[in-house]
Amino acid sequence: MKVGDLVKNLDALDRCDLGLIVKVKPPSADDWLSRYLVQWLDPPEGRAGTSWNSDKWLEKV
Repeated sequence: MKVGDLVKNLDALDRCDLGLIVKVKPPSADDWLSRYLVQWLDPPEGRAGTSWNSDKWLEKV
């Protein structure tokens, strides 16, 4: 995935559906690392508009 990709959230805890990747950290030996900063299109009230996510929690649309 890369900056500008539209993604779907697969992690129910975040409660956000669709977003755009706005920043990507370089790969790391830590495969659990949340590398993708996502700007959520319609975040729930009281939630941040962005969050760092692992590729395990995202699906490219």
